[in-house]
Amino acid sequence: MIYKKVSGKYVRADLRADFPNTSFPSDLSQAVLPGGYIWVVPSPQPVPGLFEFVIEIQPFRDSKGAWRQMWGIQTKTTEEIQTILADAVQAHLDATSQSRAYDGILSLCTYATSPSPKFAAEGQAGVEWRDACWAKGYEILAECKNGTRPIPMPDELIAELPAMAWPE
Repeated sequence: MIYKKVSGKYVRADLRADFPNTSFPSDLSQAVLPGGYIWVVPSPQPVPGLFEFVIEIQPFRDSKGAWRQMWGIQTKTTEEIQTILADAVQAHLDATSQSRAYDGILSLCTYATSPSPKFAAEGQAGVEWRDACWAKGYEILAECKNGTRPIPMPDELIAELPAMAWPE
């Protein structure tokens, strides 16, 4: 069992803070709670999807009079989803660059001005590929935002990005 302050969250410290001169047993499960607090039967928290988060909602009273904990799932904001997808694109750019021993896409792109023909060619290819990936990614995000397509999962988004063409 957990307890809830009727006007607040389930926080053990609230009870002790609200009643600083009262001694409570370490195991509160047998305690009689003061006014304003109720015992609530806990329930497992649901597992949210990548673009969702869990919220605790007001407990409900079941047919036997016991208060039961309730959970809900809400969708993350457009900005939060865009951040998740942008992070996936960035990780893809970095991982692909690292496959050729560059620190990441930024490192690869700095070689575009290298005096070494091999590194200059790879760096320029990296610059062009990076720009094409971000352009496609932003195009997809705009389509999602205006409702012309569903939001892709990160791996689906990555599959739609242009492939890196390493120079010979």
